[in-house]
Amino acid sequence: MRWEDDDRQYRVRLARGVARQLVTKHRLSIPIDVEGFCRKVAGIEIYFEEGIDERVSAVLRRDLGAILVNANKPRVHTRFSIAHELGHWYLHSDSAVMGERTVPLAVINEALDVEANAFAAEFLMPATAVRELVRVGVADLPALAARFEVSQEAMWYRLNELRLARSVRPSARGNGGSPGFVT
Repeated sequence: MRWEDDDRQYRVRLARGVARQLVTKHRLSIPIDVEGFCRKVAGIEIYFEEGIDERVSAVLRRDLGAILVNANKPRVHTRFSIAHELGHWYLHSDSAVMGERTVPLAVINEALDVEANAFAAEFLMPATAVRELVRVGVADLPALAARFEVSQEAMWYRLNELRLARSVRPSARGNGGSPGFVT
């Protein structure tokens, strides 16, 4: 394994750890009120905007202390997008994001997004809560997604990441072992 892979895995673990600390410190319970957390704890305003490019779910505007959210996206998607931008807020300052190394901008952006996704997944779907629900028999993908107020796709990725996907029934629309995602 290359040192870049070790560094990337370390940074993803760090992102998850930051999310876990916030959830624990602020005694957040599922479904986590990500908008309320942004406003009350992080001091970030949330603005739902019409007319944002359809390819964009949300944008962090550090200069405004705000997250601009595409109002045309489904709620389960905007919750994850807000948590993703919250991850950038806590993890990535404007300077020295990748340390002293010279790295192409596309590589930096991809790495930062991977970290922000790891933060968002742990923030909205804490590993301990997911494992506990599966342990007590909540073994249906739509039910789990609804409990965490995330998309079935996000829930499925999280279950795979936690190696719990085999313990959960995919939605009835699935085929060939893959869930049929319904948002």
